Amino acid sequence: MTDERRVSGLTLKVIAIVTMLIDHITYVLIAPLLSGKYPDLMSGRMVIAGPFTGLDIQAVYQIGRGIGRIAFPIFIFLLAEGFYHTRNRAKYLFRLFIFALISEIPFDLAFKKSFFYTGYQNVMITLLLGGLAITLVEFLTRRAWESIFLRIISYVASFFIAALSIYAGKLLFTDYAAGGVAAVLIMYFMGETGNGRVMRRETRNGREDIYEVVTYGFKLRRLLAFTLSVVILVFTTSRSELIALIDILPIAMYNGSKGSQRKYFFYIFYPAHLLILFIIWRAVF
Repeated sequence: MTDERRVSGLTLKVIAIVTMLIDHITYVLIAPLLSGKYPDLMSGRMVIAGPFTGLDIQAVYQIGRGIGRIAFPIFIFLLAEGFYHTRNRAKYLFRLFIFALISEIPFDLAFKKSFFYTGYQNVMITLLLGGLAITLVEFLTRRAWESIFLRIISYVASFFIAALSIYAGKLLFTDYAAGGVAAVLIMYFMGETGNGRVMRRETRNGREDIYEVVTYGFKLRRLLAFTLSVVILVFTTSRSELIALIDILPIAMYNGSKGSQRKYFFYIFYPAHLLILFIIWRAVF
């Protein structure tokens, strides 16, 4: 299969964004119908008015939330890829930090109907914690230490940094919590580092792009890392996360290309769609 027919980073990002949007629409706009607080909109489990007459809302909710499980593992895969390829990690982390702050109020409004809620934080904070841990661990372990003792100390310190970042996910009540941060670390250190990948630059139709060439051993290791990350999410959140194993197919077809550049689209889309969903919720309910 040629690179043109394989999956680019942009394609993965679109899959993640669309499935995340379905999940959030389901949670913000469908879930209230199951609460029994809106008898004018529904009776029991059946919508009795409007274009959705006869739909089983419980089934719609379960399907929508199930589709949403596809999103987060792709985002952590893309974060790991981004961290491997970026030339400026400080800038990458700063961008995550700024948009995590920007997203918090829309996130609280959409999910908790509160302007400020400390008991649940948005997913960008989960990704930020993972990114910070990756940066600190690599700073310690990739230095040319002069003695074996210092090298051992660096690995011990790295273990504690990873553990603290995972605990911070739990302590801060981030989306996917400790399991989410652990999944980021596993995806990066097991699936993105090490030998087995080279990059090639090609120009097609006047557009220059960079493609990844990897060994089959590297592909297998990356797929195993992704699978283990999903398993971590299953044990730390819900068995419904098993649905995310379907992501193995597009990730196996990933060609290492970024695709068309839309660097800030997701960062802007994330808080914007949450705010729009909240506005719709206010208008309807």
